[in-house]
Amino acid sequence: MMCLMVCLKACLVTCLMACLKACLMECLVTCLMAYLMECLMAYLMECLMAYLMECLMVYLMACLVTCLVTCLVTCLMACLMAYLMAYLMARLMVRLMAFLMACLMACLMACLMACLMACLMACLMACLMAYLIVCLMACLMAYLVACLMVRLMACLMACLMACLIVCLMAYLVACLMVRLMARLMACLMACLMACLMVCLMACLMAYLMLCLMAYLMLCLMACLMAYLMACLMACLIPCLMPCLKACLMPCLMPCLMTFCFQLRQAVAEDTCCFGTIDTWLLFKLTKDVLEWPTLLYVVTAIFHSPQSGRYNIADQQAAMYGECCFDVGNVNITMGTGAFVDINTGSKPHTSAAGLYPVVGWKIGEEVVYLAEGNAADTGTAIKWAQGLELFSDVQETSAMAYSVADSDGVCFVPSFSGLQAPLNDPTACASFMGLTPSTNKCHLVRAILESVAFSVRQLYQTMLRETCIPVTKIRVDGGVCTNDFVMQLTTDLIGQKLARPVHHEISCRGAAFVAGLGVGFWKDKEELKRLHTADQMFVPRQAAQSGTELGVVSAEYEAVLRSWEKALQRSMGWYSSRA
Repeated sequence: MMCLMVCLKACLVTCLMACLKACLMECLVTCLMAYLMECLMAYLMECLMAYLMECLMVYLMACLVTCLVTCLVTCLMACLMAYLMAYLMARLMVRLMAFLMACLMACLMACLMACLMACLMACLMACLMAYLIVCLMACLMAYLVACLMVRLMACLMACLMACLIVCLMAYLVACLMVRLMARLMACLMACLMACLMVCLMACLMAYLMLCLMAYLMLCLMACLMAYLMACLMACLIPCLMPCLKACLMPCLMPCLMTFCFQLRQAVAEDTCCFGTIDTWLLFKLTKDVLEWPTLLYVVTAIFHSPQSGRYNIADQQAAMYGECCFDVGNVNITMGTGAFVDINTGSKPHTSAAGLYPVVGWKIGEEVVYLAEGNAADTGTAIKWAQGLELFSDVQETSAMAYSVADSDGVCFVPSFSGLQAPLNDPTACASFMGLTPSTNKCHLVRAILESVAFSVRQLYQTMLRETCIPVTKIRVDGGVCTNDFVMQLTTDLIGQKLARPVHHEISCRGAAFVAGLGVGFWKDKEELKRLHTADQMFVPRQAAQSGTELGVVSAEYEAVLRSWEKALQRSMGWYSSRA
């Protein structure tokens, strides 16, 4: 029993302890979970309340700002409306006051006029009443007198009224007839004057047409007579001159000797010399060193030799010949007063509607050489003009001035003092500076002027390539402007070709000498002339020399400048026609 009791007691204690431990653990877990849940809920509620409070504050601030802005806008609108209403009320009050003043003045004027009219009417009514009373008394008195003679007076009045009515009708009829006659006469006179004017105008037009036809016939006859006389003189003078010389010279010399004292004195002193202008020039240029017979022989040998004949050559053609541009595709660029670009086209003349024009280069024997020429006037003239404005003192300074600045500072110069030539051909264009700024100085202006010369040459060169389609074999340059290194280098860069500058830049006189020398046999052929040509300096395009790029490609440095210059050309065109 004791063991059983101990075992039961131990089991009971063990069970109780286990149950107590389980219950305690469950209570602890439950309390802990409840506490954790409570803390979590408190934290969540606190966060939620903070978030709600923050949202509420933001919403309240937004509402407050909205209210403030609304109030401010409302106040501003109210002030503006009040100001507008006050302004309108002031305007309306001014107009109302003006209207009231006008109404008041109108009422016062109406009252015044009414008073005046009332007074006037009263006076008139008084006068009328007095007059009526007087008339009534007179009628009354006359009635008493007229009653006795009423029948006689009635007859007389009837007759008188009948006569008056007849006279009045006659007068009215006469007036009506007079007006009708006057209108009829006026219409007839107008028709007659119109007919006379038409006849006079027709006669005048016929007379003017006759005069015009007579003048045209006279002009035509005069032109025809002048042409016939010119043809007749051209035919007769070569035939008559030897006869006239043979007939007149024997008679002329005795006459001159008779009437000219200085000639007689020179003959007596043996100082009289006869010759041409050429002999006189040689005599003066040699300072009387050559004797007169020798001079006559020299001039005759050069200019009147049967072998040489006469040789005439123009300026640009002489420059081409002096530069030895004898082959097709040879180009000569002359930079003088104007810029000229000439290309040798061989035996075929070049035709163009608006660009280059064909010229005869030279004709020696059976050989005829044609050139295609384009020109841009006023290139050298622009440099002289700038010197006159004291932009520089010496032309030789311009190259250094142009190199002293990096660019022209956006300045463009259009050298069209006498219009624009090929390819634009606008005689109404004006010369102009464009793109001036406060930073522009003399060097920028000088560089813009020199750039315009190179741009004009490039424009002519591109036109020549586009129209002739002839491959360029060589390019020579002459003229006073070619001594400027800046212009030469820029032109070389723009056209992308080598340019040879001669030692002597005035080539036209040398070309004339070449032609005359070949004519008289001083030089044998053109190959001998080519050996005489010497170049002072050869200019090579910088972009091609530095980077090996293709010739003829304009560098990016000058693409924008060229576009600006072409835009300036377009704005200068038509200046004088639009101003007129």
